[in-house]
Amino acid sequence: MKELKCPFCGGKIHIIKKECLSNGFVSYGLHHDMFDRARCVLAGFTSQNAYETVEQAIDEWNQRA
Repeated sequence: MKELKCPFCGGKIHIIKKECLSNGFVSYGLHHDMFDRARCVLAGFTSQNAYETVEQAIDEWNQRA
């Protein structure tokens, strides 16, 4: 599954792996970098959702409104 670029600036969305230290649960989130994209309306965006797989996170981004 291919990640789409930001519709506003063309920048990349990063997949962030989140791991709970107490129980080992792993989930994935989305983050849009601010570096070189400070004027983008999504600069610094980090999703509050947790996805079970990388594919789910990418799918969510690709279906954004």
